[in-house]
Amino acid sequence: MHKDGKILGITDTVDSGAAIIENGKIISAVNEERLIRKKMAYGFPIHSIFKVLKLSKTLPEDIEYVAVATKYNYFYPQSFPFDGWFRTNRGIRREVMSFFESCMVPIIGRGNFLKETYLLIKHSFLKKRDDAIVKLLKTVYHIESPVKFVNHQYAHACSAYFTSGLKQ
Repeated sequence: MHKDGKILGITDTVDSGAAIIENGKIISAVNEERLIRKKMAYGFPIHSIFKVLKLSKTLPEDIEYVAVATKYNYFYPQSFPFDGWFRTNRGIRREVMSFFESCMVPIIGRGNFLKETYLLIKHSFLKKRDDAIVKLLKTVYHIESPVKFVNHQYAHACSAYFTSGLKQ
């Protein structure tokens, strides 16, 4: 990353939001729920991205990379309140995927190869999400930077490590 490069971090799962990191420091971060007043907002953080760009005085061309903190998720173009883990009406496609996931757990176990294969298959069904996010970043925010989709837990670890000030 060059000296003035900034990273836009996005999460579009439960408690969605955005952050701007510059030179290893978080310079702005906002959760979507604070802007739309819907607790535990779930979905793409439209308002949070605008807000962190404004708060950090960041122009679209200042963004060197975009990191999306979820690899295998469905795309929801707008945020909505999270109605709990036990929601009953999730749509037939989501129900079929959830059923398939629950059946795969005993088969996959802890094996990395099987787990990665399963996630690769799941990702092929969710590829449109990645494309939709890249398109949204270009059309709504004029951000042309490379977009990297990372594992959610890995994103937590990276945000802690890379903003810690540790040298290696």
